[in-house]
Order: sequence, then C-alpha cells, then structure tokens
Amino acid sequence: MTSDQHTEDKRAEMAEPQITEQQVVATYKILRSEVRQMGEKIAELEIETTEHDRVIQTLSELPKDRKAYRMVGGVLVERTVQEVLPAVTANRDGIAQVLAQLNESIKQKEASADEWQRKYNIQVQQ
Repeated sequence: MTSDQHTEDKRAEMAEPQITEQQVVATYKILRSEVRQMGEKIAELEIETTEHDRVIQTLSELPKDRKAYRMVGGVLVERTVQEVLPAVTANRDGIAQVLAQLNESIKQKEASADEWQRKYNIQVQQ
C-alpha cells in the first residue's frame, strides 16, 4: 500500500464518525420497524381499494337515479347513484396513487435497511 492510499484510507475513516454497536443495531431496528409499518399501511389500503371496487361494481349495475348513501366526514348523506359513483371512483383512484407511492417508498426503505445490514454485517436471528 502506498503512502497516498494509506492517507486516503485514514481520511475516509476520519470522515465517517465512529458509532457504537448499540447505535448500529438501534438504527437497523428503526429501519425494519418503518418497513413493517409501511407494509401494514399498504395492506390496509389494498383492503380499502378492494372495498371501493366492490362498491363501484355494485353501483354500476344500479339505475343512475336510485338513492345511494355515502359517508362524508362521519355523516351519512343521501345522494343518487349518479352523484356517488364518481366520488367513490375518485377516492379509489386517490388510494391507488398513495399505494403506488408507498410501494416505491417501501422499496427504498428496504434497500436502506439491507445496505445498513451489509455495511455493518448485521446477523438477524430468527
């Protein structure tokens, strides 16, 4: 090893602050916890999407002028199928967008956790 390489290695070590084993493990646990929470939220939103799809399918088969009830801010509101169907569809589409964003975020968070695990050689016990 040349003295230039040795000097660069020393600078790299000094640039990265030394962290304790407890800090490494705690950070890893936090990353994994965030991944788990995102996974739970994704599952919850997928269920909501399925429910919205069922409602949309049911309403699509009904006459447009038939009464339909919709929960708005905790209040049950009477409308027609023609008024409710676009709102339910818009809600489902919004949930789908949030799901797409969460799926992207969870991939990034998993990659961060995996990188942390490799970087510090963390062994997971099962």
